[in-house]
Amino acid sequence: MIWTVKKHPFFKKNFSMRSKNLHTLTRDIEKAIRGLVYVSETDSGFSVVCVENEKDRTIESVVKELAKHAKGKVKVEPAESFFERLTTEKSWHSEEKRKQTEKFRKLKSLLDTHLSDVMCCKIGRVKIEIFILGIYEDYLVGVRTEAVET
Repeated sequence: MIWTVKKHPFFKKNFSMRSKNLHTLTRDIEKAIRGLVYVSETDSGFSVVCVENEKDRTIESVVKELAKHAKGKVKVEPAESFFERLTTEKSWHSEEKRKQTEKFRKLKSLLDTHLSDVMCCKIGRVKIEIFILGIYEDYLVGVRTEAVET
């Protein structure tokens, strides 16, 4: 499923995927996140985010706009800090955990290869929306998940 403008008050405008490359990229991201789980106090899957980038906004300017609409705090960090623990394999990991780690590596590689200015944006205090977004052509593209942290 592609998470679009209809599901967040900040992203108000509808869009259409005019680029075949964009369509291919979002399908590749969908494949990469299939079965992927972000573990926190609640386990959440991922969805693809694809939003038309009006006025050539930077990720930083989008985050500033999100902060105005957010009901909680907004934290921005490099995507590497989000992926660091998720892509590091430990000797005590089970086979399933090793598979998840490899899937996170592939997702990170896919985003790093095709997007510029990839950032992690966390919105909220306890129930947190997490966006990993970058710029592709005239679009903000990436993934979204949720976490609960008390």
